[in-house]
Amino acid sequence: MSDTADGLITEDMADLLAGTGLAYVASVNPDGTPNLSPKSSV
Repeated sequence: MSDTADGLITEDMADLLAGTGLAYVASVNPDGTPNLSPKSSV
């Protein structure tokens, strides 16, 4: 895979993404209800 190809993920990028786990970000809305969402990168 070329490092300069437009619109493609390079091997270095793919390696970084493969090693990244799924994280969750939590907060509380003004009305007190929880807000939880998955994030692939934090």
